Amino acid sequence: MRLRIKLSPTLSSHTEAVNGVDWLNTDEGITISDDHLIKLWIMDKMESMDLSIVNVKEKIFPTSLQLSNHSLREATSKQTNNPLKSSNTKISTSKNFSEIFLVTTSDGKIYLLNLNGKLEKIVDAHHGATIMARWNNSEPGGAGGFASCGEDGCVKIWSKNGMLRSVLAQIGKPIYSLDWNGDCSKLVYCAGDECFIKQLNVQSSPIKWRAHTGLVTCLGWSAVNDQILTGGEDCRYRLWNGQGRPLWSSAAYAFPISSVAWSHNGTMFAVGSFNLLRLCDKSGWSHSMERPNCGSINCLSWSPDCLQLIGGSASGQLLHAHIVEKRLIWEQLEAIQINRRTINIRDLSSEVVRERLETKDRIIKMEIGFNYLIVATSKQLYIFSAKNWNTPIVNDLREGSGLVSLIRLCEKCFLLVDSSSVQVLNYEGKSICNIKISSFGEPFNEQTAAIANDLVVLRDKTQHSLIHLFDPQNGRVAGDGEIKHLSNIVELCVNQCGGIVDRRIIFLDINGDCFIALVNRYGAPERIQKIGSLLSCLTPNNSTNMMAALQDNQKLLVNLLTLSKLELGDNSELTKGSIILSFIGNIITIRRADGSLFIYYIPPLITALINSTQHHQWEKALRICNSAKEEFLWATLAGLALAEKSFTIAEICYGQLKEAEKLVPLAELRSQPNPQLRSFQIALFGGRLREAESALLKSGHFFRAIMLNLSVFRFERALELALNSSERQNNGNKEHLDTVIGYRQRYLDLLGHSETNSKFLKYLSQVEVDWPHIFEKIREDNAKDQRQWAATTTGGTLGIPN
Repeated sequence: MRLRIKLSPTLSSHTEAVNGVDWLNTDEGITISDDHLIKLWIMDKMESMDLSIVNVKEKIFPTSLQLSNHSLREATSKQTNNPLKSSNTKISTSKNFSEIFLVTTSDGKIYLLNLNGKLEKIVDAHHGATIMARWNNSEPGGAGGFASCGEDGCVKIWSKNGMLRSVLAQIGKPIYSLDWNGDCSKLVYCAGDECFIKQLNVQSSPIKWRAHTGLVTCLGWSAVNDQILTGGEDCRYRLWNGQGRPLWSSAAYAFPISSVAWSHNGTMFAVGSFNLLRLCDKSGWSHSMERPNCGSINCLSWSPDCLQLIGGSASGQLLHAHIVEKRLIWEQLEAIQINRRTINIRDLSSEVVRERLETKDRIIKMEIGFNYLIVATSKQLYIFSAKNWNTPIVNDLREGSGLVSLIRLCEKCFLLVDSSSVQVLNYEGKSICNIKISSFGEPFNEQTAAIANDLVVLRDKTQHSLIHLFDPQNGRVAGDGEIKHLSNIVELCVNQCGGIVDRRIIFLDINGDCFIALVNRYGAPERIQKIGSLLSCLTPNNSTNMMAALQDNQKLLVNLLTLSKLELGDNSELTKGSIILSFIGNIITIRRADGSLFIYYIPPLITALINSTQHHQWEKALRICNSAKEEFLWATLAGLALAEKSFTIAEICYGQLKEAEKLVPLAELRSQPNPQLRSFQIALFGGRLREAESALLKSGHFFRAIMLNLSVFRFERALELALNSSERQNNGNKEHLDTVIGYRQRYLDLLGHSETNSKFLKYLSQVEVDWPHIFEKIREDNAKDQRQWAATTTGGTLGIPN
């Protein structure tokens, strides 16, 4: 992936340095320069026209420019009449021309202007130059106001109309740059060689650290990945996390870094210097480096589709760059975007098969998978099939819906997300359903949206601890509804194989803890279960119910049905910052922190074993394990056998693993005729105490449920069950209360403690502990089970064949 750069011709360029640039939409931009002119641009033609400002008599020397509502901007194909026209150029844009934009100047003022050229207000903001102002995009339309910084060392917060709200910071040296975090609750700013993070509405000292050995000249804070990017006079750019901890530092270049900018999706950033423009991945490594002959690049801005970049140079020329040679791989298919409207397809298994695909309009988004290539342009949607690349299905996108921002594929359908809708389509181009969800908030990305054949999973746009589940056939809520978590969720995925019963949602929270959740609980008391800590890059397999992840820079393979884990190989080849790109078949593709690709082949026996168990070919699965003689295969087969209730196979596996303590309960499971008690024993064998207790209560075994809680020292729960049992049976004597009090007293006596819990003190004087009577009740409960077993062996109805 690299940038293809075009510079504006001299006739249409500014005559002095360009200090501010921004986008009106994906086709048009705006610039401001020291020649006191504001220009509107058509990017394809590199044509410009001057925007005259009404009622501004003095000449201004600008330092920055930004349009309002930047992160929520929608670029559509709808054309509106623009009052700004010239004889040679006509700017037609979907922007609202009454929209206010900010211009900061060297005399300490902030100009609030609109695109009609009308001056809304002039604010005397700072002593000395006002260096930068940035909109607060927490509310639509710029209602959140804006922040500014200047040479007087102040950071000030303003309302949308330019009224001063507060002075956030006052330090004794000029502040050269600032930016908001994703939810606009924090500001980062730089002064000298230090950076500061200040939280709004909290009376606390800012986080401060030394970022560069020289002056920090520019910075940016990604709203998506919460990383801070800085550039300095030490000729380096550096990455930091949201708390100011270092993530990456570049090598020193020949000249100081003059500008940096994050793409809106947080996947890459651009760095500008003298005659240098570098495109970098979010991890810090460089995709490409270009050397335009334009002098220092003073400012940079990404387009809303994250495919184009404009920059203002010291020579007065406007730099326009767009991304080319984007590469996607699925199994043996490789797709490369060679220019704005052309894609090359290559079959890696054959040098003969090559295709060249062209679209009418500029390509916005493309995704390959399951032998299909989905391409979204600014006006149309193309569905290419690997069976016949020359006859794609072409659909017109709905006018006014905005640009396609995300495409997610599964075997039978795909998810299409734009700025105003979320819809599911099949590979024939027919819309299956539209999912109704709020359009306000953080947009969906690959980490917050997933799809399977029978499930769509979306993280809530504003409440990040909430996951929504939808049925792709009708757009209604699927399963047991939304999943609520205690912490914010940063990443999620869903397995691709099996039916809705086998479907699992895996998500990662902000603390690095990984959880697995059921779509339908089916009576299970616990819907969410923790499966690991310090995980990242959750990647499900396309053909089996396995997931690859990274745990402390180690490759980890997880079976999503049995939750068995396997560490793959040595972790010496991985470094901090490595990510998993794909997990297709037996191949895991990893990109290391330096940008190099690493391919890992998992043992094919794992896939063969899982496929055998899915088709209930247990003898074949045993042969695979016997031939390989690997413990992880026996452990995987044991878990799969238990999930399918094949206890004989599970006994063989645990015998091979030399885990004799598990053979006795498995033998009891095989001989248990009561289905409710068998469910209890299965849950207990898996360590799921709440599910085991629920099975006992449903089958009427209240006393055994009490004894289960006593055996794991859950005395308060045992007391609650004893009281509930007496109420159910209308027994005023509370027959099981003496059992709970007795075992509680025995436990405290062994520890040498006295009773202090008020719940037990209430009944301590009312109950006489008679141990012979307690033991007699235990014997009666066991005899009851024996009678049930005898009834089933003589023709009863509770027997279950093994």
